Amino acid sequence: MKTFVITVLWLRLALACAGCFSAIIIRREDRRRATAATFLSAVVAVSLLFLVLFIRGGSSFPFNQSYDGFFVYTLALSVIILLNLKKLVSRPALFMASALVVAYSAAGMHGAKLEPVVKMSNQIPLATIFVVLRDMAVACFAFLAAVAAVELVRPGTAVEQETRTSDPLYSAALWGFVFFSFCQLFGSMWTATSGWGDIWLWKQSFLFSAIVWIYYAGLLHLRHIPKWPDKAFLALSVFGYLMQLFYLHIYYFLFHIK
Repeated sequence: MKTFVITVLWLRLALACAGCFSAIIIRREDRRRATAATFLSAVVAVSLLFLVLFIRGGSSFPFNQSYDGFFVYTLALSVIILLNLKKLVSRPALFMASALVVAYSAAGMHGAKLEPVVKMSNQIPLATIFVVLRDMAVACFAFLAAVAAVELVRPGTAVEQETRTSDPLYSAALWGFVFFSFCQLFGSMWTATSGWGDIWLWKQSFLFSAIVWIYYAGLLHLRHIPKWPDKAFLALSVFGYLMQLFYLHIYYFLFHIK
């Protein structure tokens, strides 16, 4: 089982890299999209295989609990890119989004310490729902930031030009906000029914979640204000993801925030 799990993780990383570099190497748009779709679909299939192994392995699954190899991030982000593939009209936009799949796949390798642990899903179902929804939300925000960064540098080249509330950027922000809202709901239910005994605590993790929710609620409202320039939305989209990246994956591990 241990060897097979490691093989699956390396296969996921290899497929993600192939999909990412195909966005740069292949010049023809139709072939580029087809190749990227093939590799990203393979990443999704491998991630689903990982999920099956996780469910069957239970508490003896050979993986530590530290983000579980960024499984949900990688799976959700790959699906988001596939759904928006036809609307990503430039190679840099597809490359930036695919590069995040590579980054999460590579970062997930650090969790492969092969330590049999009791998984969260075997302890608290609400906690599992909370984590999955949170990771899906962050995947949406990551896609938003990647494409927004390209659009910020090269305006009008990243995605198909649509209305301010129907393009892939707004859709990613909206779905991320929806997932994060439900994440907060199930997180409150989790804390209320677990050892904390309340739906809210004045802790850093709780406060940060509230800040993120308010931040993206305001970001969505910007698209409905005609006088606000698109560059403000794009810049704030990038900053919002960097803010989460710092807290969830840097500050969290440096100071072990609970």
